This record gives sequence, C-alpha cells and structure tokens, in this order.
Amino acid sequence: MNTLKHHFLLAAILSLITFVANGQSWTNGLISFYPFNGNANDVVGTNNGTVVGAILTTDRFNNPNSAYSFNGSNSAIDVPPLTINNLSAGTIATWLQLNRNTQEPISCKQHDGNDCYGVLSVGIYRDGNGIPQSGIAGQVYFRNSRFQNQAASTTLLSTGLWYHVAVCFTSTNCNLYVNGVLAGSFSGNFSVPNDPSPTTTSIGSWELDSGTGRYASSSTKINDFRIFNRALAANEVAQLYASEAFPPGPRAATGTPIIVNGFVVGVNITDGGTGYTNTPLVRIIGAGGSGAQVTAVVSNGVVTAANINSPGSNYPTNTTAVIFDPPYIFNPVLGIAPMSFLSFSNLTVGGNYQLQQLSAYYWTNLPVNFTASNGVYTQMIAGVVSSGNYRLAIAPVPAQAFATPVVAYGFVVNATITGGGSGYVTSPTVKIIGGNGTNATAVAQISGGVVTNIMITNPGSGYTNTATVAIVIGQPPAAAVSPAVLPVMRVDAASLAPYDNYQVQFTPTIGSSWGNWSGGLFTPTAVTNSQYLFITNGAGFFRLQYVP
Repeated sequence: MNTLKHHFLLAAILSLITFVANGQSWTNGLISFYPFNGNANDVVGTNNGTVVGAILTTDRFNNPNSAYSFNGSNSAIDVPPLTINNLSAGTIATWLQLNRNTQEPISCKQHDGNDCYGVLSVGIYRDGNGIPQSGIAGQVYFRNSRFQNQAASTTLLSTGLWYHVAVCFTSTNCNLYVNGVLAGSFSGNFSVPNDPSPTTTSIGSWELDSGTGRYASSSTKINDFRIFNRALAANEVAQLYASEAFPPGPRAATGTPIIVNGFVVGVNITDGGTGYTNTPLVRIIGAGGSGAQVTAVVSNGVVTAANINSPGSNYPTNTTAVIFDPPYIFNPVLGIAPMSFLSFSNLTVGGNYQLQQLSAYYWTNLPVNFTASNGVYTQMIAGVVSSGNYRLAIAPVPAQAFATPVVAYGFVVNATITGGGSGYVTSPTVKIIGGNGTNATAVAQISGGVVTNIMITNPGSGYTNTATVAIVIGQPPAAAVSPAVLPVMRVDAASLAPYDNYQVQFTPTIGSSWGNWSGGLFTPTAVTNSQYLFITNGAGFFRLQYVP
C-alpha cells in the first residue's frame, strides 16, 4: 500500500527560549523553589515559607499576586531554619526589584541571634542606627557569614528595575551573576557552615544582632527564589535567566487537593497559571472517587482560588489530582508512524509459545513468551511487515545451527561449527555463499537433533573475499503459527489538554469533507497521546478535533 500522508495542524505558539530551557541541567540539584504565585510555598521541596508582614504584589510582567514586597522593618518570608544550612556548594538565584539604595537583604540564615550565614544582599550596609558602614549603592554582595569572605558584583543595580541575581559558591570560589552574565568572581571558602540550631532562615530580611527585630528590605520586590545544593555553571545560569526573561505564554494553573476522609475539602493553588480570559473547568481525578465539584476563581488572568461546591467521596489521599483546563486550547501537533497489527489464531490453550522474527535466513527469539490462555494472541509491531516476518513457535522451540568457513588459497577447505542448534530431524541443507567464489558445496551431519559437523564436498574456487564468505544452514523444523497482518497508523499528538476530549478525523484529499474516524474519540491523561488506527485507505490526511 502507499505510504500514508499526514497533515500537520498549526502548532501552538510557544516561547522558544522557555522551550530550549525545559529539561536543561540547571534544574539538577534544585532543593527549594519559591515562585510566590499567591503564596510562599516551596513547589519542589517541603520547605514552605511563612509570610511575616510581606505583601503580595505584581511581578516583572505585572502579573498580580506573583511577588512579595517588604516594608523595611519587620517583614520577611521565613523558611525552615535548615533550608540553606551546611552547603559545601550551592546557588541562590532570584529576581528582584530595588526601591532604595541602602543595603537590601535578599536571604540570610540567622545564627542564634548574633550572626548571619549565607548572606545575599544589595547596596550600602548600614548599622542599626542607619549609619552607612560600607558598600556601594546597587552593588550585589554575598558572604558565607556576616563578617567573612565578602564578594561584590562589578554590575550596579538601579532602582525600579527588575534584575536576575545569582550567586554560585563552593569551598574555593564564588561567582556572582546579574541577568545571566558573570559580574564578579572571587577566591575563598564561601561554603555555608553547619549550624545544628539556627534560629531562622529568611528571604527579604535578617534579624538584628539582638535577635529582637528585623532588618528588612524596603519596598523591594522578590520573585522566583531558588536554592540549589550545587554551584551552577555559567551556561546554566544563563539558561535559567533566559528561560524567565520574557513573558511566558498562556500556562495552565496547577494545584493539589486537600482530602479528609475521602472528601475533597479544599485545593491548594501551586501555580495560578497565566492568560486566563474565562473561568477554566476544574476536574478532580482519583481512582474510586466521584462527585467532587470545584469552581475556579480567576483574577487578571490568574487562577487565585478554587472553591469546593461538592466534596464528593472516596477519593484516595495520595493519588488524587486536580486538573485545571489550560487558558487556551492549543492546536495539537501531529506526527505519524506506520505499524502492523499481528493476530495469531487457533492457539492451543495451555500451550507455551515463543514470538520469533525472521532475521536474514533464520528465526530469532523476541522477548515475548507466554502460556496461551485463549485461542487468539495479538501484538503491535513497528513498521510495515508481512505474515512471513513473524511467527509463534510452540515450545520446545528449536534453535538454528551456525558455522563459519575456513578458506585457503581461494578454496573453502573446512567449516567450524559455532552453534549446533537443536530440533533437527533430518540433515539440513547447507549453502556456501559470498566471497566472489563459486561451486563450493557441503553437507551437514546431525546427532540427537544437533548439527555436529559440516563436511565440505567441493571446495569450489575464487573465494578471494574471505570476510564475506558465509555458510547458511537450513532451519530446523518447528511447529509454529503464522499471523494475519493488518496495517496500522500510529498518530502521535502533543500540546493536548489533559482529560479533555479529542476526535480523530480523516479525509482522503485536502478540500474534501473531514469525517470522524470510527473509534477515534479519546480523552488523553497527559499533554501527549498515541492513537493506533487500522488503515482502510491508501492515502489521506489526519487531524484532531477538540470536543468541548
């Protein structure tokens, strides 16, 4: 049959830079990530923050409730004390906007009210009385403790602008980056020391020496705060910056269910998404559970809450998921691959079978063997094949015999058995091929079903290319079942909306009417999906239709 043509629908418009960064190595070693999308939760670890006086505000793309601002006196995001404790190497990376030129604390691990470790800050250091002590306005600083190993950037940050700042430190050096570019490199041990009982770890402030108050950023905004347990390389910092430097495209919201005794009593929004113009449908997916109904609340394109209309019942605690429809249903991206559907009939129930493939002139075992529980067995195979390419051999499965020729002066003078095989009832045929020679002949001798010897009956002549001379021994007889083969097309789809419905459609020619493919309605559980379609037309085009 002709190769089936396929039709690529319009792909979703994606941010190229975000796509390039997805799955890159800069995600390795990420132990805490605070995107500040409506809360101070750690979305990759368990170090959720506690908001102390900080206020949700707009981020660098003016998305509401996507960053925190600090009041300069008693505000902070407190995270578990040991979050950045005892890091021999690490990275602290964040987006920030300055609104004054005094020293703005970004992060600090407080040590018993008297010292700070892992201090990342910007600007002029002032003492508790507000008197300038050291530093340059807009300069980024990092110290592994309050008075040691100060590193400072060569780049100065201006007020009112968003910057990406990263510090990558080890026991031998420290690198500071601003907007993905190296802004200072320093030698020395910048590892954060071990402290078995730090009093607090804060984002946006550190405690005063007395431990009774805070020194906090003043109206400084902080967003997308990350902590790694290794020092990122320069190219990884650049990738991280590039992945977030431009406004993202529409993004689906995410959340986790709060389940009590099988009832869905709430939803924690882990990411409010972006680009919502309508209220998205919310699904609660959990094996055995049913009846839960949730309504999303959207503000300025972001999902800010999910209200429970009905808690349902019987939802498992650990495997239930919350699925928000995306803000925009992308056109799926399609690809195809030819497949073959093998159907073996009239099997003996209780019989043992081995799936085999014809390779060159002999059969090889595939990793499929089973005891038949009914008279039919089916198998999907990649590519276009015929019924003679595969078989089910009944156990015990005979084995092919193999031998290699011995060539001297252009003559085949001998043969070496490399595998005697099994299951031979009569002496198999032997052919000598290749090597530019002709007329060599041989016969096989068997004993106990095994080929024990290949006797050369005519050495032939002209075998000059010894590397290509081959001895082909006939196959042992086998009780086997051949399949019926049906052509199949695998249609791969990406950019799908999970748990929404799609219908596969087909047309034999562009310009003709599209028709629904029988059995082509499906509900994907992920953004990708593969459908196996039995082919009845020689050529044509596929597409997917979104079914609300």
